[in-house]
Amino acid sequence: MPCHDGKRTLGVRCSALHDGRALADLSDAARELKDQLKSCGERHGALLDCGMHECERTCHAGECGGCDAVRSKRCFCGRETHEGLCGSTRPDERVDGCRLPGVDGAEGTWTGEWACARRCDALFDCGVHRCAEPCHPHTDPDAAPHCPSSPDVVSTCPCSQTPLDLLLGDRSRSRCTDPIPLCAERCSKPLACGHACAQGCHAGACPPCRARVPLVCRCGSSKTERLCGEPYRATRIDPDSGEVVESDEYLCARVCKATRACGRHQCNRTCCPLAYQEALTAGLKGKNKKRAPATLAEALAEQQQTDPLGMHTCDRTCGRKLNCGIHSCELRDHKGACPPCLRADFDELVCHCGSTVVLPPIPCNFVIDCRHPCIRPAECASSSLPLSSLASPPSSPLPPRTPLPPPTSLRLSSQPELSLTLCPSLPSSPRRSLARPQVVTLGSHTPVTRTRHARPART
Repeated sequence: MPCHDGKRTLGVRCSALHDGRALADLSDAARELKDQLKSCGERHGALLDCGMHECERTCHAGECGGCDAVRSKRCFCGRETHEGLCGSTRPDERVDGCRLPGVDGAEGTWTGEWACARRCDALFDCGVHRCAEPCHPHTDPDAAPHCPSSPDVVSTCPCSQTPLDLLLGDRSRSRCTDPIPLCAERCSKPLACGHACAQGCHAGACPPCRARVPLVCRCGSSKTERLCGEPYRATRIDPDSGEVVESDEYLCARVCKATRACGRHQCNRTCCPLAYQEALTAGLKGKNKKRAPATLAEALAEQQQTDPLGMHTCDRTCGRKLNCGIHSCELRDHKGACPPCLRADFDELVCHCGSTVVLPPIPCNFVIDCRHPCIRPAECASSSLPLSSLASPPSSPLPPRTPLPPPTSLRLSSQPELSLTLCPSLPSSPRRSLARPQVVTLGSHTPVTRTRHARPART
């Protein structure tokens, strides 16, 4: 079978090329391996797209790619040269035989491939005028370019509205240096801004546009005028820094009284683009008043619809208490309920008697709920303290991590009728056997504590 470029015939096993799998199902490595089996290993040598260099790769499948050779390229006027990739210029973009008549140091011809930023400055055939256009090719080897001011080229006034025969009468222009008469009409050439030139018929380029155009402020309540060809310039005091700054934006002095996204504070911005919302919310009471969003997500969705650029976002801090009752909301002032407090404690929480232990994370301002009798020893030397753990301790509370007395410190009678001698200063409590504290892990931020108690042995 022939190789990729058809120069040689190779002997390849058929099973190595056709293994029953489709070409689209093969991996890149397997596809490249098959291509190597059909390569003769010699230099490809095909002409690249640049038309100047040959492919230096070995025999391969597919396109050769662009030319990576770096060479010197000359502009059309021949006065500038730079280094660049050969493949960046297509053959149809190159102009052979470029020359620049009437310019010193530009003898001979060259291949121009790009336009520099200089003026052409080529000498016309009149020997007086020069080309004022940007760099462009000249390829005629016999004659210089024709002068655009020659009598055979100019047949009308500069604004092209009146023929020269009507302006000169019996006279005529014989040389390119003879002046071109002007007519009495307005120039009316289209300008870059879209207006027509308002000057009288004139030679050369048109001056900047002097038409007066309206200029509206951001809120739309005030208007002024400026010259079309001149940018607007004004000085104002920056409300943030208090310094005098120069601006190209026209702003009025109207203060916006619309309510911000929080629903509590006014905008108070000068020339606010959303000042029209002041009229939309003024005087709405009772049934006509719009329902306030209940959640923060609803408030943000409403703000995205009415103010996508966030110009009425409140710059003050919310400051309302969160659900924990301790910390305050640190978001910007907003409508709807504040998000829950996300602060948590990562130390174990133990009740006064030690019957219930809550593992972290502990939500902010969480109060443990232990509903079992307190087994802490009293200072009055009583044998037991069947006081609920929720009640206030008789003395100063012990630290949470103080080791508890062993369960044998509370002695129970072996008689069927169990009676305990309690401290007169403590309330009575039903009899309950001792219980070992059970460790409970909190799920998310909703604590649930449980304690299992052993039943008293029956006698």
